[in-house]
Amino acid sequence: MLRWYWSDPSHIVPVEEIEILDRDAKVLKRKIVPLVKFLWQNHGIEEATWESEDSICQQYLYLFESRGKSCNTPNV
Repeated sequence: MLRWYWSDPSHIVPVEEIEILDRDAKVLKRKIVPLVKFLWQNHGIEEATWESEDSICQQYLYLFESRGKSCNTPNV
């Protein structure tokens, strides 16, 4: 039986080691989506995942700042 879950910031597991392995762009009909390939901590190279650069940039800004790239995060 499923139970309701109440979000709690203390339940967030910190991600300390993630590594960008590769960059690519997916070309759609009228749009180009920049992608980055990530290797997450405690995962093998075969388990690396492709993620949208924009969404990852918002969550892990420090990875992109160290490369001299700024994220285009919206002002909220």
